[in-house]
Amino acid sequence: MLCPWMAILAAIALNWLGEIYNQQFQQTKYFLLPRNLSYMFGGLGAIIFIAGIILNTGIIKINVSDGTDIKHYSSIGLALGLGWLFLPVIWVARHRFSQKFLTANYWLAGWLIPTWLALAVAGSNGLLSNYSPDVKLFVKQPEIANVLKNESINFVVQETETLITGGVKPLLLLTFETPHWGKRFEKLADVPINSYAWVSPEPEVGLLTSKREIGTFRDWKLIQVVGQ
Repeated sequence: MLCPWMAILAAIALNWLGEIYNQQFQQTKYFLLPRNLSYMFGGLGAIIFIAGIILNTGIIKINVSDGTDIKHYSSIGLALGLGWLFLPVIWVARHRFSQKFLTANYWLAGWLIPTWLALAVAGSNGLLSNYSPDVKLFVKQPEIANVLKNESINFVVQETETLITGGVKPLLLLTFETPHWGKRFEKLADVPINSYAWVSPEPEVGLLTSKREIGTFRDWKLIQVVGQ
């Protein structure tokens, strides 16, 4: 119920700021507000953009407790940060270098387009419509997506009620994202050679040295059993 009213108030505020932006001389005590906001969000955009680059390139490795690959979130930071960087550029070009064509419409576009673009990127990654976006990002990884598409995946799990780390929810999410189910095994050693399996974090499933780990989602491992 609050969202429409918030949108209306935001539109009124942006229109008011746009009128102040177009002023060439100080006619109100808020004359410098658009400039200050431009510099503030331009600096914030620079920080967000640099953070997006760091996440995308992996210069600084960042791990989260549930195993989510946050590299996939970098595109949002790149879109939003780069867009906000134009706010101080537009302001300086108009008020310091007399580029009169850069009216308030250009400045307001610097606010709105990056935000819309970031929302579009978030939506395309399932971050807005999915309560567990990390699983969508995980299964989109090329190697994992190829295995899930072309292979039957077994499940190595004991009693789901006693899962100590992954919990029942990760198992439920993985079953939805696995189009071709194989069999259920209680021991990792029982999985046939050259087949694939989701392996639960339960210690009771045992260990296997002759396996290839493909990916990990909330401590559940996608593996391929290989020969000795």
